[in-house]
Amino acid sequence: MKKFFLAVIFTLTIFFTPARNCEATDIWVENWSAENIDIYIIEETIKNISAENNRAFSVSIKKVQNNQLLKTLNYTFSKFENDFWRYESSEMDGEHLTVVIPRNPIFEFCMKNLGLSYQIEDYWYY
Repeated sequence: MKKFFLAVIFTLTIFFTPARNCEATDIWVENWSAENIDIYIIEETIKNISAENNRAFSVSIKKVQNNQLLKTLNYTFSKFENDFWRYESSEMDGEHLTVVIPRNPIFEFCMKNLGLSYQIEDYWYY
């Protein structure tokens, strides 16, 4: 009888214990209306990879069109000393970096998420 009672308690505990969500969190940050593409940041991929004279972070995003995943891209944003912020993506050839133009919602979301500061001067992030 004791075993039966413990089994019932165990079963009820499992049944009524809320399940924890272990799924990845995707944060919508932008819509490219010309192409009808939504951009989502995969929040748990945001990583601060700064070094001594170089501030940097990486993030992965999803491009979605009509609720269908088009592709997942990896971005690396970096800033050397007093230079402005630049980025490269997994779609680029890896031979150069592109300047980050204000108001970039991917950049700004990640900076806020990492607790990093930036300022906009003229057409650049510093």
